Amino acid sequence: MIGDFNLTMPPINYKRIFIGVLCLFLAAIFYLFKSQDRIIYFIKFFDLPMLETNCITIKILSNHIPDMIHPFVFILLTSALIPFESKKMFLLIASFWCIVNLFFEIGQLFKTTFISRIPNIFNSIPFLENTESFFVNGTFDVFDICATVLGSVMGYIFLLIHKNKKNSR
Repeated sequence: MIGDFNLTMPPINYKRIFIGVLCLFLAAIFYLFKSQDRIIYFIKFFDLPMLETNCITIKILSNHIPDMIHPFVFILLTSALIPFESKKMFLLIASFWCIVNLFFEIGQLFKTTFISRIPNIFNSIPFLENTESFFVNGTFDVFDICATVLGSVMGYIFLLIHKNKKNSR
């Protein structure tokens, strides 16, 4: 502590990180049912077999569950690293990830416009080098929009329910 400033790191919420990572694995399982040609960025790094099913429910869920889980997970992971908690901060985090996910989903509707605006530098940056492929190979789906909004609302509600009392404002 220097003067009135506390230079210690804020506590990390490991419970949220654990739940977020667990949900990412769940989304990956659904992606294994969904992706017919290995265009899913992270799955291509693992030599996993595609999963086949005749269950129509799993087929339908595999199309939209990952779009619900993605904002939910990133809301949890972001909030786990924020040093203070409030309804406003939770709403800001949830809104941010909802908008990011909606941006990418809507980008699939306007592929040509979005692709033309991707900076060339992205091709040399890990994770971002897949941006163009995401828009080219992705398909816009209004149910993905609904799933994104639902996942964001679920993330916000989760944070409100499991708010840390000692770091609240």
